[in-house]
Amino acid sequence: MFIFLLQLRHMTEGHPELYLFAVYSALIWGLWVLKVVLSSRYRPFTGDYRGTTSVVVPVVDEPLELFRDVIGRMAEQHPDEIIVVINGAPNPGLVEVCEEFAPLVRWVHTPIPGKRNAVKIGTELSTGDITVLVDSDTVWTEGTLAELVKPFADPSIGIVVYAALAIGIAIGVTAVSTGLRNRKSLYAALTVAVLGIALYFPMMNGILNGMTLGLFVLLIVLTIVVTGVIGWFFGSPDRGPVIRTAILTGILTAGLIALDKYMSYWEVYANSSRIRGRPIATVGASTPGLGGNFWVQGIDLYTHLLLPTIAIILIFFASYTRYSRASLLEVMNQDYIRTARAKGLTERTVVVRHAFRNALIPITTIIAFDVGAVVGGA
Repeated sequence: MFIFLLQLRHMTEGHPELYLFAVYSALIWGLWVLKVVLSSRYRPFTGDYRGTTSVVVPVVDEPLELFRDVIGRMAEQHPDEIIVVINGAPNPGLVEVCEEFAPLVRWVHTPIPGKRNAVKIGTELSTGDITVLVDSDTVWTEGTLAELVKPFADPSIGIVVYAALAIGIAIGVTAVSTGLRNRKSLYAALTVAVLGIALYFPMMNGILNGMTLGLFVLLIVLTIVVTGVIGWFFGSPDRGPVIRTAILTGILTAGLIALDKYMSYWEVYANSSRIRGRPIATVGASTPGLGGNFWVQGIDLYTHLLLPTIAIILIFFASYTRYSRASLLEVMNQDYIRTARAKGLTERTVVVRHAFRNALIPITTIIAFDVGAVVGGA
């Protein structure tokens, strides 16, 4: 902490040095403050989840009275099924206890001892939307099952999954765009991913709630500008590839937040009386009289575009693949490709930055005609 304060004071006094440790520490403290602010606004989720549940109980040799109490407490909370997997040696006493609660409880025996195999068998036999894995000596209190499935009422992917996907997007985009050896691109992409993670809750719980088309376009522009600035900051002296990588990462991570927000309204859309149980539309450009906010209307638009878009894309996909292959093979035999390899450039750089770009030139003449066909055909 003392070193961080000294470096921070040194930078604020006008010295040209930039201490990465101070920048990193400031980022960590900023994230900590953000966590404190967000946690202070936390409220427990109280929604109910309506779906089928299967409870899988692997058991070896439990005392019969304890096992009877465990199964009885589970049965009182009315899951759709309880699957008891007796593993190891046969145990008639456990079978008798299971028969007492039939048909809610069904049992199966496997001679292979071990919880891993028992859980595998029970999961394969389960038919519920949610499978709950429980030890045979875990005694449920009142309301346990309702609390276990309650988080599934919230259709969002959550901050943990989003963070993993955002970091994966940053690494994947960098690998394709410039290669992981380009550390500046990797650091810029990871910075964009961290920024997206930090903005997840403010976007999901605040900014995106009152969304309009104008605000949506403004957020897209801000995403491009902010990520471009991050790429410019990290990219010196060769800023172009780093800016491109940062912008692509920003668009994908922001799009993931938008997709998460869209899917949070999927149940509202699918259960609408206008949809009538058919969320994927097969006719028309929109659902008449649907109503709803920006996100519900967006889901309706995308579901109407889904099938026509797939049908039209499949027509041109094979021809684009053949054209791209033939064009790339021709470009790979050019003199400037051999020159790039002779200069010591990596194969990824040769293909992505030299060959692939020039191979796309003939494709653009075809796309110009096909765009009109796609619009007219839809």
